[in-house]
Amino acid sequence: MAYKTLKLNGDLMWVYNNKQNEMSKAYQLDICNLSDAAVSTLKDIGGRVNNKSDKPEKGSYIVAKSNKPIETVDANGNALEGIVGNGSKGEVTVLAYPYDNKFGKGIKWVAVKITVTKLAEMSSASEDEIIL
Repeated sequence: MAYKTLKLNGDLMWVYNNKQNEMSKAYQLDICNLSDAAVSTLKDIGGRVNNKSDKPEKGSYIVAKSNKPIETVDANGNALEGIVGNGSKGEVTVLAYPYDNKFGKGIKWVAVKITVTKLAEMSSASEDEIIL
């Protein structure tokens, strides 16, 4: 399979568009609550789609990553610099990148662009605070 560009609509969670995730060392986001048609397309090209019973709020989702900051704009095409909160909605342009190496083979989802159609506000807690 050659590279394939897809546009996926869904709920946006854990958006690290302009700073790297400390665990993965990548810019990344979860694209959640994907439609049945999107899930079917992703699986047809050989990709893995997550759906975990302990995370029902995510529904069917993928994690798309990038080695560089992910272009993020609003519905009018204006750049968004702030934090995109969990529960925001949008369209994500993803490159399906096939890999085959000593660790295995599959499809890597590369986030290219995020178009936020509904921005969820962050809570009053800073992103590093944990409220118990």
